[in-house]
Order: sequence, then structure tokens, then C-alpha cells
Amino acid sequence: MKRLVLHVLLLVSVLLCAICSSAQYYTNYQWGLIDLTGYATSGHNMWKLMAGSQTCAQAPIGADGHLWCRNSAGQIYNFDVKNQVWDYQSAMGTVSALAVQDDKDVWSVQNTNIYKWNGSAWTYVTCCSYGPFAAGNDGALVTTDQGAGALWLFVSGAWNEIGTGGYTYGAIADANTICGVKNGQLYEYEPSNSAMVLVSPQPSGTIVGCATGQGSPIFMIWNSAGTVQILDWTHTGGGWSTVTSPVPSSIAATSLAGTFMLDSSGHPYHWSAPVAAYLQGTVTGSWNGCPGPGNICSPSATHTNTFQVTFPHGVAGTKVSSTQCPSCAVNLVGWDGSGGCDLLFGNASDPECRPFYVEANRCNMSGASVPNSGGPPPAPQMSLSFMRKGGTPVYNGPVWDGRRWIGSAAVPTVNSCIIGVPSCADPITLTFIEWGPTQIDVFASMTEATLSYPWKMTQVHLPPPLTGCKQTGLWKYAWAEEAGDFCY
Repeated sequence: MKRLVLHVLLLVSVLLCAICSSAQYYTNYQWGLIDLTGYATSGHNMWKLMAGSQTCAQAPIGADGHLWCRNSAGQIYNFDVKNQVWDYQSAMGTVSALAVQDDKDVWSVQNTNIYKWNGSAWTYVTCCSYGPFAAGNDGALVTTDQGAGALWLFVSGAWNEIGTGGYTYGAIADANTICGVKNGQLYEYEPSNSAMVLVSPQPSGTIVGCATGQGSPIFMIWNSAGTVQILDWTHTGGGWSTVTSPVPSSIAATSLAGTFMLDSSGHPYHWSAPVAAYLQGTVTGSWNGCPGPGNICSPSATHTNTFQVTFPHGVAGTKVSSTQCPSCAVNLVGWDGSGGCDLLFGNASDPECRPFYVEANRCNMSGASVPNSGGPPPAPQMSLSFMRKGGTPVYNGPVWDGRRWIGSAAVPTVNSCIIGVPSCADPITLTFIEWGPTQIDVFASMTEATLSYPWKMTQVHLPPPLTGCKQTGLWKYAWAEEAGDFCY
């Protein structure tokens, strides 16, 4: 079994340091995103119903974070995150199956033939698909055939049989990341053998379908009992865990942040657990008088500071308090997180994103209340970013450092957010650092890194759409780094 690594999420800070004219206590508030997968496996529902009344027969997600829908009549819709509506794509007509590589590369099945949208019409690509049909972020396709149930991979213009007989489901993130279901058991693709292999350990029950992603990896299944399970290295050390969920009819994924489910009625949900809303408040300060500055307190006087922040359906929200002398420094920290507040695909003004808070500072001698900051700022709307190649790569090396060959390749890119949220105008440069025992292997790795598209780490979390950019760093492979400006 391949080890799944949960990447660290980019947190966003929004600080509020309002100090009343006579107060010396204040609260810093920080909004961000937090991984609550551990709570999803212990009874908390982290599936957020998408806006609108749309129902889908399929809901594929592109590598760029755009969610699509094919309804039972074969009509196609695209989800507009900014306006929280489903846009009907009338020009695309009706199709029997839909697959999405990204917003510019959409595939369909019509009369078992496979087509690709060219911006104004469907263009024939190849034959044929008879069962589940999906596209990877590199344009690779996977489907099952008629009758025998073999699993087929379409890459470089040709079909290759990667699994024989009995397959009823297949899903793909790219040409090397594929899962399938055969005779109620879960299989995954082994690129070195160009074949599907049985997953170990197996999830429980009779498996119906699977979802797999890359970059920020996800591996999820649902079984015939309607139970959803996730392979979770971070919280269970690599075992399968059941997550609280509606009864699914399908699940599609491109990454941790981009995983979606259709319930048994076709309503779409976002898996918000790994990118749940997070709000922390930190109360600091001290007081030089009682009940106000200039009035000397009795040596026995104390202040009690109490703080709490709680989402309507949060997972923490514990009240914290401390009692100390007025001039003693206070440092109280309280937080809460909620999958019901979806800042990436939902609306930041959702009532689920309006936390209840307590800021109480009391002089125990006089009973007077000491003022504080006045509550948290509104939740920020966030988005996902998708980087595309924007220029000619520049290669450096490889050079021998006495132990190994090291080379790098710098690729100019352009950065764009999903629909409706501004992005930075400044292009950034991705630098891929490769090393190995031979010069030719390192150069081949450098070249592959610049040609691969999209790159493994193409999605990043954007802070709220304010003016300016924030310097941050991410990574692609174990040997590659990237840095640049992202909006906040």
C-alpha cells in the first residue's frame, strides 16, 4: 500500500487588536483552515451540502478545483463558487457520462464513444466506454469494457488493459494513480507492472466504489452498506477509518481539498474535514488599576478573564479562564473548528461561519467589567489556486558536489484562482531541485519535472481577497521546492 502523506495546510491570519481607550486587555483573532479528519472518524459529520437545489447523476471535480455536474437527463452544469449557483452549460447538450480533467479539458461519453469539448463543440477522440468513466489531471482516462468488465487506461492516444475481468468501478487521479473495484474488493494501479494489484489492508464490507487523488492525497471508498471509509495515515497510522456520512451514490476526488460526494438522491456535498474553518482567539494584556487605570487596587484584588469562541456545529469551543492579580500578564487561548463552515466552496457569510464568543474580564473586588476588543472579524472567503506553465524552463546543471549530481529547473508560471476570486497578477517561478547518482538520470528528472502537467502540488489555499500578496513556500516531490507570491 502506498503511504499517503497529508500535507500541511496554509493557514491564514486575520488579526483584530481593538483596544478600548481605558483597557489593557485585548484579543487577537486568527481565521484559518484546519484538518479535522480525526473528528470525522469519531462521529462528527464533515460533509457540507453544496448551495442550490441541484441534483446530479455524476459530479466530477477537475484538478483546478472546478466542480461539474451531469444530471439524470444528461444536462451539464458547472458550480460558480463566487455566486454559489450552478451554471447550466446549454451549448454542451446532453451526454451519457462526464469526466473533467480541468476547466479547459472536459470529456464526455455519447453512444459509447468518447469526446472532448473544444470550447464550442464536442470532438470525437476514441471508442469506447461502457461503464464508469473518469479523467485524470494529465488527460489519462479510465473505463470498463462491455461484458467481461476489464479495466482500461487511455494514455498517449492508446488503450491499455490494466485489469482483467470483473471490474465494476474505476477512478483516476493521473496515469499512475488509479483505483478500481473488482468482485467487491479494492485494487490500485502498480505502474511498475502496468497492472492492478489488491490493496492491503482491505476496507470492510463489499466495496462499491473508490475515489483517489494526488498532490494532497485522498483514498476513500464506500461499500454496499452505504458506509464511507478513508485510508488515514495521520490519524490511524494507515488503517481504514469509517467517517460519518450521508448514504453515498458516488464520490469523486482530485485532492484532499477537492473531494465531493453525491448522496442517494444526487445532492452534492463537499468533504470539508481536511480544510475545515478554524478560528482562534488569544487574550493577552494586564491592568494597572482597579477598576480602571489610576485607581490603586487592594493587594488582595484579582481579575478573572474568560474567553470562548464556538461555531454553531463546532468540534471544540471550550471555555477557558484564569484568575490573577490585575497587573499580572494574561495569556488565554481558545479555538474552535467546523466542517459546517466551508470557506473554500461555501459562503463565508453562511450562518455556520458566525461563531458565538465570550470575552469577559471582571474585577473580583468591585464586580466591574473590564472592556475588551469586541469580537472576531467576519469569516474571510478563501479559494484554491491552480498554477499553469507560463514560460520557457531554465535548466541549471547537473553538477557534481562530490557525492551526487544536483540540478535544477526553473519554470515561470501564472497563478489563477477558481471562479470569482481575484488572484495575484505577478507570475511566480517554480524551482525543481533534483539529485541522483548519475548525470543523465538527474537531467531526465529535471526535464520530466518541467514537462509534467499539472504538477503534483498545483493547488494551494488562498487567504481572503485583500490587496497585496503573501510570500509562501510549498513543495512538489521530496526533491522539489517552489516559492512565490500568492494572494491574501
